[in-house]
Amino acid sequence: MEKFMEQLSPRRMIREALKSLDDELYELLCLHNRLNGKPGLSFEEISDQRGQSVDNLAFFEKKALRKLRKPELAKVISKAIDAATLEIWNILSNNNNILYKDILSKQISQLPGEFLVGIKCMYENVTQWLNLNAGQNKIAWFRSDYPATQVLKDVGRLKRLHKKRALPLPFSLVAEILDIDLHLLNQIAGLSSNKLGVYRDYIAMLPIASRTIRAIRIHLMLCYLQLGEIVTLEQLKAEYTETYSDDNPTLKDIEWTMADNPQLFINLGRIGWVNILNKGGDNPYKKNTNILKKPDRYKYFSKHPWKTTQTINIIKEIVASNLHFAPFEYDFVNYVESIILGKIVF
Repeated sequence: MEKFMEQLSPRRMIREALKSLDDELYELLCLHNRLNGKPGLSFEEISDQRGQSVDNLAFFEKKALRKLRKPELAKVISKAIDAATLEIWNILSNNNNILYKDILSKQISQLPGEFLVGIKCMYENVTQWLNLNAGQNKIAWFRSDYPATQVLKDVGRLKRLHKKRALPLPFSLVAEILDIDLHLLNQIAGLSSNKLGVYRDYIAMLPIASRTIRAIRIHLMLCYLQLGEIVTLEQLKAEYTETYSDDNPTLKDIEWTMADNPQLFINLGRIGWVNILNKGGDNPYKKNTNILKKPDRYKYFSKHPWKTTQTINIIKEIVASNLHFAPFEYDFVNYVESIILGKIVF
């Protein structure tokens, strides 16, 4: 029996173990945990269907899990979950090997029912499984090729970077400053998301202000279209407005944007401006320029000069635009608060 089980896939191993349950307990696990094509109903929904109390349903599921913890069955289920560790993690996590705690419930809903039952049987719940199989900080769980202690140490170093170096800065330059590889920097940036964000391969403080976005875009232009050239404000405005349809800055807007970021630009007085760094983010001009002409999601630029509008009108414009804010990229409440406090300049 054991040799037969070991030849099966982890999900099939768990399904075979579940066959030891009587029909009533098996059906309850299926209904509640998305097994055999069942929808994964809450105890309340099952109660409405069956006329049983929620407490009774919870009791019977615990009874089923106790039966599955008998040594012979638990051995099979434990092996299955251990063998599926990477598969389970890949379902729960994002491309940077991060699972944010505030979306845990949503990600659990993506787990196959067999894995969900197996984890409940061996670990009580997915949170306990994560605590034993991943590192974590306040906002997320993570897995890495590097020791968790090193990842967390580098998260702290990145968070402190803005105290020593002005941001935004290109991703590649930040990697050099911290002496870490780009893969690790991507992950620790994600784990620092309540303080730092990423826009077009630049590290920036959150919330990412419209002037910061504008600075990064101009820096990319100077890196890849006019590297080493002295460029006037008029030239910059013409190229910028031709490329980006969602922003129409005045010459003064561009001047202020560049003056606010001396780590990226040098003002040569009347003759113009020049790029201070010879590297930027990923070159967007190698790709289809139509991508550049599309407005960025989650970004907002006021269409009016600051002196001709009021805070409340800007907020109304944001709401009317039906703008959607992604987790950790923009928090709408903080964004509006930043406008009111004058932290975000248009």
